[in-house]
Amino acid sequence: MATKAAARRRLRALRALLNKDLSGDAPGALLFVCGVDGKDNWASSSVVRWLCLGESGSSLIDERPRPFNHDQWAALEETALLMTRDSLRVLYDAAAGDVLAPLLTCGAGGISEYVLPSTDDPEQREKDKVAKFERMLDAGLGPESRTLGVAIPSAASSAREECEYWPLVQALAAGGEKTFLS
Repeated sequence: MATKAAARRRLRALRALLNKDLSGDAPGALLFVCGVDGKDNWASSSVVRWLCLGESGSSLIDERPRPFNHDQWAALEETALLMTRDSLRVLYDAAAGDVLAPLLTCGAGGISEYVLPSTDDPEQREKDKVAKFERMLDAGLGPESRTLGVAIPSAASSAREECEYWPLVQALAAGGEKTFLS
């Protein structure tokens, strides 16, 4: 399992990407959504596993499906991260608390948690998840217009197309008029 110091180094390295303007249009935030909620986005799950578990050795553009078959990976399947230059917002299932602990307590500052409570009611769970996801986006992106970066597979024609098909984003859009990729 990752140590706090290692998690802090990885978080700082990832935040540093947001400080570099490589293309003239650097995003103000990065969004990573794991599992079914992110349409099994390979890059999202790879980044989350690297950040939380220190797992590396594969390309972010590798689009082979990699099932969450390990206990730690399975715990992260309900995880979403929103990262800005000075904050990290983490939406996660309570079952992932142990796996996320080194990251959440690494001392890097600016870390906010959105924990999904345990419930036997799947409908209520999804409502809670969408509400917390929306709060996470509102708090992380703020009132100003920021560019939101997401990892997209090479087969997708655009980031908008890819993200709009993410079940978590569709549920957010279905609950109101707000979309964050407009």
